[in-house]
Amino acid sequence: MQFFVLEEAPGKFIWGLREADGSVIAKSIQAFTLKEEALKAAAAVAFALPHAEIEGE
Repeated sequence: MQFFVLEEAPGKFIWGLREADGSVIAKSIQAFTLKEEALKAAAAVAFALPHAEIEGE
């Protein structure tokens, strides 16, 4: 699994989680104004999933 951060709209970043085959299995409901905020939120979720990587750090 791998976390990713995506700019869904100008100034609106979300995080997501994808499987090894590329299928997205989770997305954040909240949008963040800074990419760093979305990365921090993804890291908080990743804490519970220690084998997932965070893309874009």
